[in-house]
Amino acid sequence: MRTVVNKTFDEIKPGDSASVQRTLQSRDVRAWEVAFGDVAAPAESAPLHGTAGIVAALLTALVGSTLPGPGSVVRSITVQVKAALPIDAVITAKIVVREKRADGMLVILDFQCTGPA
Repeated sequence: MRTVVNKTFDEIKPGDSASVQRTLQSRDVRAWEVAFGDVAAPAESAPLHGTAGIVAALLTALVGSTLPGPGSVVRSITVQVKAALPIDAVITAKIVVREKRADGMLVILDFQCTGPA
């Protein structure tokens, strides 16, 4: 069983990072389409276009499970998709703490989601 541990605001430092790898599968895409209806279901091995929502979900999951961890709230997200995500390829999502703002206890994160090279 996986243990989930969060960091307090005082424990978080600029440069802290967390990452996760996931293989994007066609069933993930179908589930996303059923839930939100904003992507067209591709053929089994076709690249997936219109993936900003899926990328945002990966970010939110990483923030809520790893850094800072449970209890975190994502207040704003900007996603720019530069290429289609390939089905059945390993996707790496990484967040890095850019800065902390004591007013409002905000942590500013940079996020990158990459597919195979």
